[in-house]
Amino acid sequence: MSTAAHQSQDNPNDMEPLISAQPPHPDAEQHEPTGATATPAVDPSSDATAAEPSATTTKNSSEATINITAAYFNKVAKHPDDFHIGSFAIPAEPPTDHVRIKPPTDHVRIKVYAAALNPIDWERAQKGTLGRLFPIKYPSRVGYDVAGVVSKLGAGVTRFNPGDAVYGRLNHETGVGSVADYVDIAADDIAHKPSCLRFNQAAAIPLAGLTALQALRASGLAEGKNIFVNAGAGGVGSFALQLAKNYFRATKVSTTVSTSKVEVAMGLGAAEAIDYTKKDFVKELGPQYDVAIDTVGEHSRIAKILRPHASPPSKFVSIVGVPNSAEVGPLLDQLRRQGLFGAAKAKFIGKVLDASQWWKMRDLRKRGIDYGFVFARSSGEDLDMVFNALIEGGALQVPIDSTYEFSESGLRSAFSRLMEGKVAGKVVICMKKG
Repeated sequence: MSTAAHQSQDNPNDMEPLISAQPPHPDAEQHEPTGATATPAVDPSSDATAAEPSATTTKNSSEATINITAAYFNKVAKHPDDFHIGSFAIPAEPPTDHVRIKPPTDHVRIKVYAAALNPIDWERAQKGTLGRLFPIKYPSRVGYDVAGVVSKLGAGVTRFNPGDAVYGRLNHETGVGSVADYVDIAADDIAHKPSCLRFNQAAAIPLAGLTALQALRASGLAEGKNIFVNAGAGGVGSFALQLAKNYFRATKVSTTVSTSKVEVAMGLGAAEAIDYTKKDFVKELGPQYDVAIDTVGEHSRIAKILRPHASPPSKFVSIVGVPNSAEVGPLLDQLRRQGLFGAAKAKFIGKVLDASQWWKMRDLRKRGIDYGFVFARSSGEDLDMVFNALIEGGALQVPIDSTYEFSESGLRSAFSRLMEGKVAGKVVICMKKG
């Protein structure tokens, strides 16, 4: 299962667009791919509490709504031109959600300054593995990662104030759609943005960073252990290398990258960066690793560099493989409560996944290697306690591949870059400079 497995039905933010396109945001500035692009910093206090669009009511509902501008796709995407920017109606007040996996929480409305794209955004638009099990509702909004300033608070929010600079990750439980001028997000899914971080940098962290952190936790990585992470210059890989070295204190961190990214990976903490275009990492490294994080789907080959039949067993953790029924259980329960399917179908899906994982992971099982799959979850606490601490301590870089303006041309150029599959760091869309 690809990282598209992190998504499913995107209820709250998937609404019928009111218009098909909008002109570029007047404050946006396009940047062509130039590596670690950074735009000038901006003081959020200048318009942090700027007036939102006026609230209105519809003929069919007494609930007041406002119109926001957001990116979306209206069919299975095959080309960047299948992505659009249009107007969506959202509740005038941030909602209080009662059907989440986590306990109910009030939301925060964010005036978006920057949003990042991830491979999952393209994969879910193409209908990845999970997309075939759980159909996407069209039109479907785009984006998980967001950074901006608090515009409005839900009734029970106490940790934030209007004007606070924040960042976080949206998810399938409450609806994705961070590529927009405003977005509602659960208060416990965001954290205050470090003052040393630009908004485009903050937007590049949440999904990839949290995925890397939670995969490393699941692996049991600790000081004294050796770890292998493939695709070390990618979004998840670039954070995994740094976290493995600077947070989990691994003894040795190794990775694979293309020729042009060897130095990048070494700078992020890799002791060894194997150029996969020239060398076979299995032959170069051998069975010396206690932990492996698979970000691209190479379990059979990675099995050969993990210590076989070790005590305790070596651990293989995937973010792109096949989950079992226990690993996907909370997601299935959530989607069942949303009415997407019944208990019988949930049980059937669980059995299919169990059988698929058992078969695909046979190479690992034969070598006595433990296997796990990680569904990343949003966590403002992790962003605050782990990422903010590392960033403020100078122990975490935020690699940015390229930034684009918030317009249809900018959106499509961003997806073109993402689709190339050669991104070093993150692709970011900027609504405002900074």
